[in-house]
Formats: sequence, structure tokens, C-alpha cells
Amino acid sequence: MYTNSAKFIVASVYIPPNDATMMKRFFEIVREAEKDSIPLVLLGDFNAHHQYWGDGSANKLGNLVQDVLVSTGLIVANDKTPTRKENIIDLTIVSKEILGMISKWKVENEVFLNSDHKLITFEVGKSIEDKVVEKWDLRRANWDEWKERCSEELGQWLEERSESEEIYMRFFSRLWNPCYVLQMRY
Repeated sequence: MYTNSAKFIVASVYIPPNDATMMKRFFEIVREAEKDSIPLVLLGDFNAHHQYWGDGSANKLGNLVQDVLVSTGLIVANDKTPTRKENIIDLTIVSKEILGMISKWKVENEVFLNSDHKLITFEVGKSIEDKVVEKWDLRRANWDEWKERCSEELGQWLEERSESEEIYMRFFSRLWNPCYVLQMRY
């Protein structure tokens, strides 16, 4: 696909559960684009569960996709909204060069398809801004220290507990603070 400001590959992806052949094809598309320095927009039903993009659990396909993301720098543009029931298995995966061109990404809850998956819509245009995307390599985490820090932060939070609307934001920042301190980013 070409725009006035970019050339990139758009690919629709469907990976049946536990289908090694289709996962291999996914890897090939990523490798080819990387070799030719062509940015990617990969959209579809990956049947891949992983906490990395906000799903509640991880499966084998999720671990494989997450490994590709970590090794290539590709980014999941999803906003953690479920795309099928309570799961996030329909992904929008983009190269970092494209991320700034994606706007108005959302899961359409009011559009009914002949599917149990929800429609994802977004716009692609010229780069609006350089978006800062933090990525974490959870394999490098010191989980014992993380649990200890989370326990400390949660204890402090409970001591400060009040009935204000800021409770959620304080709670969220307290949970993520140990991750920042431990530098799990890559």
C-alpha cells in the first residue's frame, strides 16, 4: 500500500488455534518485510492470548507472537478492549514507523457482524506525532522483588485509602511503579 508519505504492507491474518503452518507464514511475512525495510500493518484473528496486549492469559500462539514482537520491534496497536467475548485475540500489529499514522483505533461494539468477533476500525494517515511506546520484556523481571514492591505499594495504598475518584489512578500507578523502578523495559 502506498500513501503520499509512506509505503507499507497490509496483511490480513488468520491463524487457526495451534496451526504451526499459518504461524510459519506469519513469521515469513514479518521476515520478508524486515529484510526489505518495509513497514507492516498486520490485522486479524491470531487466536493468540497474551498479557502483553492485555489478554488475561497466555497460550502457545500468544507466546510465539510475543516473541516476534520483542525480536522485531513490532507493536500491538490494540487498546486492551476485548475483541471476542472477553478475549483479545484480534490484533492490529504495526511497525513503529506506522504507529504514529494510526488514529481512531477502536473496537466497534454497536456493529454486528455475522461473527463472534467484534469489528476493529482505525484510520491511517500521515504521522501525527511520534508516539512513545513502552514495551517490557517480562522474561527479564525479578518477580520476587516485584511481588515484594507490589506488596509494599499496595499496603501503603490501603493505608491512604479514601473515597475519592483518584483511588483507581493511585492504585494503578502504585502497581506499575515497581516495574519502572526495576527497569523491565527493553
